[in-house]
Amino acid sequence: MKKLSLLLSILLLNGILIAQTTGLPAIDKHSKNAAYAEFLGNGFAYSLNYERLLLQDNIMSIRARAGISAGFLNIFTGVGLPLELNFAFLEKNGHALECGTGFAWFNGKSSYRNEDRELVSSSRYNVCDINLRVGYRYQKPGNGLVLRAGFLPVFAVVSPPEVRNNSFFPFGKTFTPWGGISVGYAFGK
Repeated sequence: MKKLSLLLSILLLNGILIAQTTGLPAIDKHSKNAAYAEFLGNGFAYSLNYERLLLQDNIMSIRARAGISAGFLNIFTGVGLPLELNFAFLEKNGHALECGTGFAWFNGKSSYRNEDRELVSSSRYNVCDINLRVGYRYQKPGNGLVLRAGFLPVFAVVSPPEVRNNSFFPFGKTFTPWGGISVGYAFGK
């Protein structure tokens, strides 16, 4: 009798597990890693990024990203560290809606020149911004192409007055509507 009960329990449990796994459509499994260049975005002008897939199921995927950006403008020079946590929803054939939040820290030097291009003043700055992301993501199933485009409203957390008052530098304001596009490659199953 114990053997029959055990056999029935295993069959019943097996039926329940199969029923639960077939309720949702299967999604294409993505590579765990991606490297890409982002133009504009939360790295200001550009950033080079590494992204890691943290979780993926039939409803969404979660990715963490870290990057580095370098200032190359005459007015602002320095480095930046953009970080993000993104959620991709409604994934189908590699296309997805991407939402997330991020943080960017910039450290550098600002130089102000007069109309004759003479140096008037220079100072060190630290800017800390928080951004949101709403956009489109395409990642070829398996290894391959990654494309992203998004709207990134940016909110200043810490910003010195010389950065806030400079009309050329977009970050560091209380609120800045911003955007970005990314192109890269996904790898590693």
